[in-house]
Amino acid sequence: MDEAEPQLQALLAAYPWLPAWLIAERIGWTHSGSILRTEVAELRQGYRGVDPPDRLVFQPGQTIQCDLRFPAVKIPVCAGQGRTLPVFLMVLAYSRVINAVTLPSRQDGDLASGMWQLIDANGRVSRTLVGDREAATSGTGRPTTAAAACTGALGTSLKLEPARDPELNSVAERANQYLETSLLPGRVFASPEDFNAQLAAWLPRANSRRVRSLGAKPRELFEQDRQAMIRLPPIAPPIGITHRIRLAGAHYLRIDGNNYSADPDSSAASSVRPPRPPR
Repeated sequence: MDEAEPQLQALLAAYPWLPAWLIAERIGWTHSGSILRTEVAELRQGYRGVDPPDRLVFQPGQTIQCDLRFPAVKIPVCAGQGRTLPVFLMVLAYSRVINAVTLPSRQDGDLASGMWQLIDANGRVSRTLVGDREAATSGTGRPTTAAAACTGALGTSLKLEPARDPELNSVAERANQYLETSLLPGRVFASPEDFNAQLAAWLPRANSRRVRSLGAKPRELFEQDRQAMIRLPPIAPPIGITHRIRLAGAHYLRIDGNNYSADPDSSAASSVRPPRPPR
């Protein structure tokens, strides 16, 4: 290890985040991998630098932060079965006003529907939407077609949280933690509709609390934040889940685990498989 240390330092000086297994390949290391990983972890501290804490300042109407969370509560759905449903939350970064709704699933169509429902309730949209790298909307590091179509129709832009940098979406993260510790304890939910009803009754109280960093209540700053936002388009953006399926000979569709019959005499079914001529 003493002989290899100069090579380790040279590599880490040029590439502070180079993984240990790749360093072993570069220097031709043939000894214990655990010894090398321990040494690299110690040396890396001096080369990767320190991420200094910063304080983000938001302007009115500039940013809405979004977050999707699965709270640890079972909500009865079909036949009384309990499921953990996603809660989509949006926070106006300047005024800290919280809006949230529970969704049937985390699919891109349901996410777009929840986003539009909350934005439409505000009456306007910010110039930028900030969100984490949710698989349904940006699993590859860039917005999906459905997410880009929704935000494009609204005239806003979607900015994704960088990897290993949760500070960019910290306002929404703290709001979600507040929701889980203030709304959920001691409550029982009979259905998704009941969850949304209790959530809607809780939000005005949450937006009336005094935020120490603002020195004001979110509802007191809401109108100033809203007036600086962009007006909504006259036509709603494309939302919801759509499926394009080719009918088989059995003439049924399987969507989201359920089977739905299709009329064999319908034009859609007959166009897929025309009748065979008699022999």
